[in-house]
Amino acid sequence: MTHGPECTWLADYCIPLEIGAACRDKHCCELRDDLGEDTISEKDRLYCELTGLYWMWKNDQHEYAGLYHYRRVFKLTSKQIHKYLSAYDFILPKKFSVYPNIAEHLCHCHIPKDWDILNDVLKEMYPDYYESSKTIFQKRKLFAANMFITGTENFHQYCDWLFPLLDQIEQRLDLHDGRSEYNMRAIGFLAERLFHLYILHNNFKVKEVKIWFVPPYVSISSKCPRPIARFAMSNIYLYNAVLLIQNTMYAFLQRIHTNT
Repeated sequence: MTHGPECTWLADYCIPLEIGAACRDKHCCELRDDLGEDTISEKDRLYCELTGLYWMWKNDQHEYAGLYHYRRVFKLTSKQIHKYLSAYDFILPKKFSVYPNIAEHLCHCHIPKDWDILNDVLKEMYPDYYESSKTIFQKRKLFAANMFITGTENFHQYCDWLFPLLDQIEQRLDLHDGRSEYNMRAIGFLAERLFHLYILHNNFKVKEVKIWFVPPYVSISSKCPRPIARFAMSNIYLYNAVLLIQNTMYAFLQRIHTNT
């Protein structure tokens, strides 16, 4: 998924898809999420990369389906993907630590009432998932970034579950509440948590792999990129960093107290 010319490094099994294409006049990819009869490209501001996921669900059919970002990828070959998916249901990024837990982390970093809406809709539409969420959303590990690779059947079943849910959430969101441009991405943020719930509730077998970061506008042909650490210390990332330090110190002091 991209919105610029960054995808020059792609592996041979990847097809670049321009997202949010309906929101601009100049385009970078032959394949765009505004092509076809059923698209939500104009909702890119709210849905982020999920406008591309929706397009794949409605307009494409391959043996395998997945989602990379223009600067986040799995360092995998076609052979590795075939091997992993012969034994696992999904290939996913390694879990990301959030503090103090999935639910509170979203409320601290984003809009708490958005989280309340998610839970209300989840309870109405999928009560069994809602019951699971009471435990799952209290955990500190999250499959983040909406990234995955899976077989087409799993892919379509997930989208059949996800998009009706997101549609109901969208209808109840108050996007005129003075929120920042960053938090206009509400559906994208909520979908990360819903994907995590979907995977754990269904007890899918998953192969966790590292996310590799690519700097913008770099050309690496078909070779896989080298890992590059990137940090953005906005207020939200600063908050996460402080929570991480606090929790680490708390665990350290608890261990000292236990041993004395």
